[in-house]
Amino acid sequence: EDLLKPIDPDEQPTIKSARDFAQGSLSTQGGMELRAKRSYRDWTDSASEEINQMKTIELTLLGQMEQKARELRQSA
Repeated sequence: EDLLKPIDPDEQPTIKSARDFAQGSLSTQGGMELRAKRSYRDWTDSASEEINQMKTIELTLLGQMEQKARELRQSA
């Protein structure tokens, strides 16, 4: 769905990179040492992008639900 496109890792290379780094770092013991050197700040910036996009999606869905609730109240 278009609403989820901003967090689709196939569409968003920054989000894909953050997910891949986290998965690779956490999936094996010593994963952090095995991963390419990347600063914590770089990773949090990338991961924050997904969180911010999720907040936007949440607000959009909330707005849609509130609008639907108003419509249902008016028709009742």
